[in-house]
Amino acid sequence: MCSADLGGVECSAEPGDPVAELCDDIDNDCDGSIDEDWVNLAQACQEGVGECLATGVWTCTADLSDVECSANPGTPVAELCDGLDNDCDGSIDEDWTNKGTACQEGVGECLANGVIVCTADLSGVECNANPGTPVAEPVSYTHLTLPTIYSG
Repeated sequence: MCSADLGGVECSAEPGDPVAELCDDIDNDCDGSIDEDWVNLAQACQEGVGECLATGVWTCTADLSDVECSANPGTPVAELCDGLDNDCDGSIDEDWTNKGTACQEGVGECLANGVIVCTADLSGVECNANPGTPVAEPVSYTHLTLPTIYSG
């Protein structure tokens, strides 16, 4: 608009009053920066653990006062013996504390060493040792007692 002395022009705008910064892509506090209170806005984030882990990005909350991760973690299921954290508690195969320990199957010459491993149906553990096949014992004649022959 024209200046009071009509010798030039001047801006008639009145500056607004700064307010607390909101997460809304506007410079609410009038400091020249937008949403500067949330340095992680739009960066990657994660929610959940184990098989429930999900990724997302940091987004503004509905009330614009903060940020939250957009990831929706999965639903825990019963723990399986599969090397995964199925029940999402931060532990893997914790129901089978002897998994990975040494074991033996068979006896005598059929004895075999192995390790406790998950069963094929993932519901438990078993020893993976394969015992030898039994064979017939050889006959030993060294312990035979011969009959005494009497002459006489």
